[in-house]
Amino acid sequence: MKAYRDETTGRWHSDLPDVFDLICEKLRNGEPFKFARYGDGEFNAIYGKQGANCDGHEYFPDLGKRLREALESKPNYIVGLQPLTLASERWPQIQKDFPDIQWVDADSIHNASIDGRLEEMFRAICEQDVILVGPAHLKPLQYKYEYDFMEIPSVNCWQQYEYVVHSLMDRKKAIVLLCASMMSEVIIHDFKDSSHTFIDLGSVLDPYAGVKSRRYHHKLAL
Repeated sequence: MKAYRDETTGRWHSDLPDVFDLICEKLRNGEPFKFARYGDGEFNAIYGKQGANCDGHEYFPDLGKRLREALESKPNYIVGLQPLTLASERWPQIQKDFPDIQWVDADSIHNASIDGRLEEMFRAICEQDVILVGPAHLKPLQYKYEYDFMEIPSVNCWQQYEYVVHSLMDRKKAIVLLCASMMSEVIIHDFKDSSHTFIDLGSVLDPYAGVKSRRYHHKLAL
């Protein structure tokens, strides 16, 4: 497998399967599913790197342990791999440590945003029970799309893991949009058998809330 970045649009291209259309179809049909995304941050935590990711979330040892356990279980939900990781020197080690995972393109939703198609996903979840889990700067989307909003810290949200899990346990069937950094993958795995739908959106919603946290956000025609 291979990957490269288009410097004009900021979009990564790879031969990993794109699942945006599949995600929209499942949402329209009310079919519960889970979409997790693994990239450099998750693997830095798994392999015990010191420090934090680009958003300041630390690589806590217990977080890394939980992420490793999730992948070692060979999850049967949709598991995305960021093309940036596919293009890295770490990829051979990842293949060795986590064989037989059917990776898809973790950037599928991000690429849809670049292509001006994200509204298709918003329409697919219209009039459904949606919970947005993310930092305070995403709160305006609560009012725009009439989502329930669960605020978590913008840095080191892993420390609020128990709060998020217990809060979601008390909710009836919903679509849960996770903008919760590396914690998202652990939560998705914890709820793998839940009737909830879980989608790790990473930073994709930031520019729609007025925050351009990634280079490609500055190229979007919003």
